[in-house]
Amino acid sequence: MRTRLSELRIPTEVAEATIGHKKRGLAAVYDLFEYRDEKADALKRWGARLHAIVEPPAANVVAMPLGGAPGMRSAG
Repeated sequence: MRTRLSELRIPTEVAEATIGHKKRGLAAVYDLFEYRDEKADALKRWGARLHAIVEPPAANVVAMPLGGAPGMRSAG
């Protein structure tokens, strides 16, 4: 998981906090920020990545960006 968090471009401080590693040195004393929102985002992104590993999309499926393809309108 830790390697994949780096692959997902999760900052080191957030990745280490996400897997439960404690801060060392001066950071342990002076940086008391808990990175709650950042850890939640990291876990959400890791969950999506893990899902793609366990259940890869069919070869004929193209991933669409959130919000749909450019030029497409919703039917609502």
